[in-house]
Amino acid sequence: MAEPEQLRFVLVEGKKRQIRRMCEQVGLKVVGLKRIRIGKVALGNLPVGQWRYLGRVSDLNECSGGASNARAVQYVTVTCTLSR
Repeated sequence: MAEPEQLRFVLVEGKKRQIRRMCEQVGLKVVGLKRIRIGKVALGNLPVGQWRYLGRVSDLNECSGGASNARAVQYVTVTCTLSR
């Protein structure tokens, strides 16, 4: 069996199973999804099920869009592992 391929999606707003449905429409099967970033805050090497404190107040502002801009667009970056 061939090695799985990966795609990276950047979403402004994700709907339930949106990436899986988009891939199905072009004949691709999603076998795994991993959120790697929310806004400017990256997951990094954080193990599954673990958490970390945000290091600076600016980390929280980058993640939330800032207290003064509640309507800021926050992109979610996801890697998607595929099989054909």
